[in-house]
Amino acid sequence: SQDIAMGVDKAIENRESNSIFKTLIATFLVAVCIVAANWQFHRGQARHKFNSLIEANVLKPPLTELPKDILQNEWRSISLNGSFIAGKDLLQRNSYRDGKYGFEYLTKFISSNRIIWVDRGWVQAGANASIKPSLPETPTDQVRIEGRIRSGSSLVQGRYFALPTTVSNTKFRVDLLKINGEQISNPAELPELSDGPH
Repeated sequence: SQDIAMGVDKAIENRESNSIFKTLIATFLVAVCIVAANWQFHRGQARHKFNSLIEANVLKPPLTELPKDILQNEWRSISLNGSFIAGKDLLQRNSYRDGKYGFEYLTKFISSNRIIWVDRGWVQAGANASIKPSLPETPTDQVRIEGRIRSGSSLVQGRYFALPTTVSNTKFRVDLLKINGEQISNPAELPELSDGPH
């Protein structure tokens, strides 16, 4: 009978230990869920705020000079006079249109003694990786460009087709829409504004 009593006591101790362990695990999982929910909520709020900023900026009248605060003016229209710098081109990889692989074609542009990157639109890739795609001709005269301001975070180093130039640090670029009033082919598209499943 003493052995039976000891066995019962041991079983009770094991059950209590398991209960404490399970309680700790459950508490930990609840804490993780709360942290994840808060993170998702704040992420959704930030996304909504950014989308609202884009919607407002798209409707504002065009700027005629580069703003000091790029992020607060992202996707806002801008009109600049200046000239493209021949031979200073980039092809940004991993760009698709209608299921076709291609590049965003960027060229340096000088306006009011400031040099900026201008995204001149999408071009379809060549037949293979060693063939440079067909590129639109670069104007050599002074031109007036119309486009949208973009933050430089989209210019990621190391994602470019090998052309004779390098990527320097930049805080912004302009997505081109028109040159001297004429619409370009395949301009950069506005982002899809969705708050996502938050």
